[in-house]
Amino acid sequence: MHRNKKGRIKQEVIAGLEKKQKLSEMQEKLQKKYNVTNKEIFVAEKPMLFKFFMHYFVRFIKIFMTIILLFLAMVGLITLIYPSIREPFVQVMLEVGNQFKSFLP
Repeated sequence: MHRNKKGRIKQEVIAGLEKKQKLSEMQEKLQKKYNVTNKEIFVAEKPMLFKFFMHYFVRFIKIFMTIILLFLAMVGLITLIYPSIREPFVQVMLEVGNQFKSFLP
């Protein structure tokens, strides 16, 4: 039982040192980020709710746009592979081109 207590205390000391090391590393990164040269200054960065939501909103938009792009690529590939779909597609694209030309001066 005496031995167990020493092991637990040793683990707590190691955990405390690791936590202190992580805090020190984080402070170095924050000091570089905000150009703080004085090592005595403690830099605290508070999480911003707006920044958090914007980060996930941007990720959502990127994923959504990737899905749309893959869908359109799949439709284009299918259009090129099947001749029965390809012919009307070419006709539609020619008509779009003609319409576009008519809008230009």
